[in-house]
Amino acid sequence: MFRSSRPIRVVLGVTVSALLAGGLVSAFAADPALGCSFLDPAGDSAVAGVPGTGDDDLDIVRVGFSSTADKAVFSAKLKQLKNSGPDNYAGDDFEFAFTLNGKAFQVGGTRIGDPTGGPPLRATKYAFVNGTNMASTAPSLAVLYDLKTSVVEASMSLADLSKLAGAAAQGAVASKLAMIAYAYSGGPEEIADEATGKTATYAFGDGGCDGSGGAAPAPTTAAASPSPSASASASPSASASPSASASASASGSAAPAAGGADLPTPGCVDISDVKGDASPNATNPGAPTPNDPDLDLKAVNFRTDAATIKAYLQIDKLGTKPAFGNGHRFDATFTAGGKIVEMYAGQPDAVAAGANAALVAAGQSAPAAGGVRVATVYNPTIKLTSTFDVKTSTVILSADRAALDKALGGALTDGTQVTATAARSRIFTPTAGSLLADTAQAAKPELQVYTLGDNRCFAIVSASAPAATATSLIVSAPSRVQTGDVQVASVTFTDGAGKPKVGATVTGRLGSGPAVSAKTNSAGKASLRVPVTGPGATRTLVVSSGTLSVRRTTTVLAERSLLNYAISGTGDTRLVTITLTDDDQPSRHPYAKATVTFAYSGMTQTATTDSKGQAFLRVRTGTKVDMTYAGKPGFITSATRRTEVK
Repeated sequence: MFRSSRPIRVVLGVTVSALLAGGLVSAFAADPALGCSFLDPAGDSAVAGVPGTGDDDLDIVRVGFSSTADKAVFSAKLKQLKNSGPDNYAGDDFEFAFTLNGKAFQVGGTRIGDPTGGPPLRATKYAFVNGTNMASTAPSLAVLYDLKTSVVEASMSLADLSKLAGAAAQGAVASKLAMIAYAYSGGPEEIADEATGKTATYAFGDGGCDGSGGAAPAPTTAAASPSPSASASASPSASASPSASASASASGSAAPAAGGADLPTPGCVDISDVKGDASPNATNPGAPTPNDPDLDLKAVNFRTDAATIKAYLQIDKLGTKPAFGNGHRFDATFTAGGKIVEMYAGQPDAVAAGANAALVAAGQSAPAAGGVRVATVYNPTIKLTSTFDVKTSTVILSADRAALDKALGGALTDGTQVTATAARSRIFTPTAGSLLADTAQAAKPELQVYTLGDNRCFAIVSASAPAATATSLIVSAPSRVQTGDVQVASVTFTDGAGKPKVGATVTGRLGSGPAVSAKTNSAGKASLRVPVTGPGATRTLVVSSGTLSVRRTTTVLAERSLLNYAISGTGDTRLVTITLTDDDQPSRHPYAKATVTFAYSGMTQTATTDSKGQAFLRVRTGTKVDMTYAGKPGFITSATRRTEVK
């Protein structure tokens, strides 16, 4: 079951380094009462609260919050950190939680251990803010594991922390300090241990818990040691939109934002890209030019209304031209109806513009200032308007929707998915040709998708309503849920003045599943518990009220199985009792009439679980037993456990 306060982590297939680069800067106060460090009892870890399932690798001993002159550091000491991770699970997840500037932070990393004792096989890092993973916008985020001292450390620059918090982090006070260790088995993680600072707080920039006063502490002996440690791999350069960002209807126009542009909600993106990777090569093919902020793509958003399809390209620092070349050009592309659509706009200087004009007159080139290509062919009938907003470092491309439909030979109605979404920056050359500088695109094809009408990152108002009565429908919902559960969608319905729409009926449906409805309360809010039906797949959540609707892509996962066991009895034989349940919280639902297989001493025996999800096996002491539940493909995951009866 999805737990809304704890997003599901997906471990990325990235090999991590075996050695720690640099040193840990973590420090713990000698006196935990100082507030920046707090203790947790040793020996209290237990996976999902089941006795006997704890592990030293998941057992938190001490937690510390500290900082250098420019870095925030979160540290945890474990009873015994191992590269192999916990003994009975594929890996671990260490999460530091706190509240800063009214926002809930969850910062940490997930790794899959190597059962042979070598370096971790795979790892990832994350920085969730109010349930949305913002790691791609915090390039300084790092997670380190030091086996010699059994310390896990997560850190990021104060600049990145400020960006995530929406306010200066230097001197800001974090509260609700906590650290959580999770066991990872390929699906949703299970809590193994939790340490809380209760009333503890920490002001970033106050220095380390050891009183270092903001200066970087000297590297510890553990940092200089060649003991096997690992740094969590960087977040992918592009990702799908956040799981719980604000959403709005497809029909309408957005209220102007600062800078004169109807900009996306900060932190909500369709495509993100790492900073500092825009390196055009205008003069020497053998030596790429340095990164140019004027060409450096950071994020991309798509938006549709009745008349246009728009792309919003967020640039690191947009200027009037790049450092190299004869002007800049920006593209947004997608595939629809089997054809590649490219919206582009450029600002060539006089040299490139003159060369381009001659080529256009000769029928050898498209206008450098902008236009639309369909299947690589420039189409002059599709009107494109562009905005280069230097104040907000945003480039906006807007194509006429009706003309594009005609060029594609069919209407692109709301709800249609376009694929292979991407954005690129380029520089013009003296001959009016262009050279690629930066590309923003999701890492996997299944994430390179945009659903027309999905304007979740924009504050949309109804086009047909007067300004005084314009409406906004905002939806927050998890992007991953388990089949058989419910997807909880929180809805806020307001008018153009921000006043709540009271007593309005809102309806939600996931894919072809049943629809549910609710009425908004005095605050204009409603909660929909949308049933999740069918096998694991990608489906669309649609929330609507009257003519307003929101569409949201949702990944449906198979329900995760838990197989736990207990051994009882005396004498030469013992009774092995297995309990098979799902992972729903707070109540685990038993699997009745499920077939479980016991393999031991060269024999195989099956048993059917009772109404409590239990099955039994009596064997002699010293017997090694493998217990297996096959699951149901697409609906329920399999589960296995092994034990030696003692």
